[in-house]
Amino acid sequence: MTEKKPMKVLAYFLYGNDREYLQELEFSVLSAMRFLQNQDDIVIRLICDSDDVAVQIERLVFSPEEFASWTHDRTYFFRGKIGALLKAIDHYQCPVILLDTDTFFTDHPAKLFDRISPVRSLMHQYESTLSESPEPGWKNILEHNTHGVTPGSPMYNSGVIGLDPANWTLLKDAFEILDRLYNISPVFNVEQFAVGAALAQETTISTCPDVIEHYWGAQKDFIRVQIAKALEHNQAERLLAQIPPFQSIYPKVRTCDRIFTTLSYFKHWNNNYRRALLSYRSALFYAAKDIGYANAWASNALQALKISNHRSYQADFQCFRQDSIETLTWLSPSVKRGWLRFWQQMNSGKLL
Repeated sequence: MTEKKPMKVLAYFLYGNDREYLQELEFSVLSAMRFLQNQDDIVIRLICDSDDVAVQIERLVFSPEEFASWTHDRTYFFRGKIGALLKAIDHYQCPVILLDTDTFFTDHPAKLFDRISPVRSLMHQYESTLSESPEPGWKNILEHNTHGVTPGSPMYNSGVIGLDPANWTLLKDAFEILDRLYNISPVFNVEQFAVGAALAQETTISTCPDVIEHYWGAQKDFIRVQIAKALEHNQAERLLAQIPPFQSIYPKVRTCDRIFTTLSYFKHWNNNYRRALLSYRSALFYAAKDIGYANAWASNALQALKISNHRSYQADFQCFRQDSIETLTWLSPSVKRGWLRFWQQMNSGKLL
């Protein structure tokens, strides 16, 4: 009798029932299944908070108490990824690769497991040293000169984290590193630095941008729109077959809006503010054409405005102000909440 091959697990961490994350998950799983049709030693599992998730994947359910513990009572959600990976390794007792939902495969998942062993771990890709990070909170951490963190310390992206069960205790170390640094400065990406720092203690970190695409930043909202359309029309396979899968990420911008916002740059001398204005005007234009893209532009306008540190927003973003945004019936609840939260923070001085 032939001995059964040891199992290898591709795992996704999901909490809540956000439709956009569910669509990301479905698309990522479809991208993996293109390569796994005849592969019986690699399985896909969902680490989630409910058995009611509307996807056909075997689940490993965590409790509300576990989630509260992992995320410090829901104050830092990225910390939960470490807890989810620990739970998966403990349960399956085999190599596990934890994937963010905003990923998709461009090559065979087996190549990921070839890069994991008792002496090798896996993350998505190298990003930068801490001194090169655009996040200002790292400066405060570096000034403390604590726990071996230096300007040259490397940052790896944690959209993919893969580990052999022989090294599961390194995730406990990641919790400790994260908490020490987060107490100094709550930088949003301290989780991924902590994971990389912990794994590097005992393993060589491999990367995998040649196997997995991980999308984020300004392009994410627009890729989500394309994924939603592809899933709705059963065209996900066709989208994945494109090289590259998302050949045109951003929809067309009106020439008049581009000219107007380019001229505004010479008034404000702030490129992020120019991008916020262009996204805002594009959102209003697309509201009558494509609500998905209109919301993507509205979300991008907010993100660009937040980092612009400019003060003309009340006059330039009138339709998104607190006294008028409720009239925009096309605006999604999550984007609307983001804008309302922004105005509240500005009024209270928290972003000043």
